[in-house]
Amino acid sequence: MDRRDILRWIAAVTLTAPGMVRAMASHEGHAMNAAVSGRLAPSVTPFAPARHAALDRLVDLIIPGDATRGASDAGVTSFIEMMHQHWMSDEERQRCDAELDIAMAAFAIGGDPVAHLYQDTRFKAPTLRKLTVYGYYTSEIGASEELNLNLVPGSYDACAAFGTDDRAPSLNVWGISMSLAPAQVPNPKPASTPGPAPGVAKKKSA
Repeated sequence: MDRRDILRWIAAVTLTAPGMVRAMASHEGHAMNAAVSGRLAPSVTPFAPARHAALDRLVDLIIPGDATRGASDAGVTSFIEMMHQHWMSDEERQRCDAELDIAMAAFAIGGDPVAHLYQDTRFKAPTLRKLTVYGYYTSEIGASEELNLNLVPGSYDACAAFGTDDRAPSLNVWGISMSLAPAQVPNPKPASTPGPAPGVAKKKSA
């Protein structure tokens, strides 16, 4: 899916995902109501080249490619740029800008950037991490390749068997909150075992 068309796509699925649309449209100060009314998605101006490249690198640190394609391949960088330009409040926009500055500084130091993206146990770019997770798992790649997309799942089984190699159903992502309010408690640092993402559980095997 072209992430630049995300607003039009959200409007198109209003009947199948009303909770997600209402959640995104109801945030005070966010410019979603016009898009939900049926207008075409506005054009998106990418960040300056250095900032766009840094964001592209950051989203792939959070959700890298492995057996399935990662966040940059799913268009998450463009999705965040669209949200920054057309949906975020001024405070959220400033917070994302500051977090991207932190990521760029971490990349400039050299070595493993993950080591510089933490302060004690707190990940320094939580807003960009949440946007990355949301953008990825509501993208075509995240929903149909990483997760299992089944639009007609059949009967409900509260105790269905779920193996370690099974893919979670993608329809569950509609329950993800789109609030970008700062967390009230620090995010725990992931375990020291090898993992692809700073502050995000490893795909599939989590």
